[in-house]
Amino acid sequence: MARLALSAAVLLCLALGGCGAGEPSRPALPPPTTGWTTHHDERRGFTMSLPEGWERAEKTVSPLLTEPREVLAAATYPLRHRPTNCEAFAGGARQDLGPADALVTIQERGFDRSSQWSDFPPRPASFAMKRAEPPQPACGDRPGTETWWLPFTDAGRHFYALVVIGPDASRRVHEEAFALIDTLRFDPAVQPDWQASG
Repeated sequence: MARLALSAAVLLCLALGGCGAGEPSRPALPPPTTGWTTHHDERRGFTMSLPEGWERAEKTVSPLLTEPREVLAAATYPLRHRPTNCEAFAGGARQDLGPADALVTIQERGFDRSSQWSDFPPRPASFAMKRAEPPQPACGDRPGTETWWLPFTDAGRHFYALVVIGPDASRRVHEEAFALIDTLRFDPAVQPDWQASG
């Protein structure tokens, strides 16, 4: 199932035309996030800030996905896992997304010394600047749901950011979803200890 999920992720990435080439880059620090809570995950090698009203998943919402691996999931509603045929895109968590909610997940690709990682462009200075026309809803999303699938490279590591926003979400929720990703800081000393597939 994980292999099928990865294939679906790669196909979606290619279909969206959001995969580019480039080397890792260090983004500028985001503006201060007053009222946000900072979290540090030493095992997964990242620090991030969470907006007020958002929740970080204590357990992965995509446990059946082994490559890439989810390193972070956060949303404006409580997150849980339910098996679906859309594991690569947090299908179970998306089924709980309300019309005014938002979901962000970050997945990391495994180790592959031979890969040029041409589909993972350098991290942008701000993910809000990389927003493009989103694809049609999938994974059982309600009509009007917006989704973004954003591959990027940072700290010598390779990630996918998935952003899912309900059709009635406020402008503030939209901005917070992308600002949350902008707060992420990855530790280059923490590298994936699993092999990339494909």
